[in-house]
Amino acid sequence: MLSGCSSEQKPAPPAELISKEKMAAIITDMYMLEATVAARGVKKDQGVALYATLRDSLYQEHALDTAVYRQSYTYYLEDGESMKAIYEMVTDTLNQRKEKAEKSRVKMQ
Repeated sequence: MLSGCSSEQKPAPPAELISKEKMAAIITDMYMLEATVAARGVKKDQGVALYATLRDSLYQEHALDTAVYRQSYTYYLEDGESMKAIYEMVTDTLNQRKEKAEKSRVKMQ
């Protein structure tokens, strides 16, 4: 086996690595966008176009470049522990939002 080809080596982080916390916030927002598009019940091609428009707005909201997002996502994807930590934050945030929405719905009844 070649010494430089160890599967234990982590790739070098990209120059503009998005923090785990910000990545979790972005992914959470993307899940919310997907839910918004799905709830509208539009045709697939219209849904894809709507999602792309909303996603671009999300990138602007987070002052994010598409390439920077993709490079950071790929980096974290290659580091299973980091991606696991990010998705734990995403899951926690989505669960908190769900609980808040359910409490609001109960108060309205």
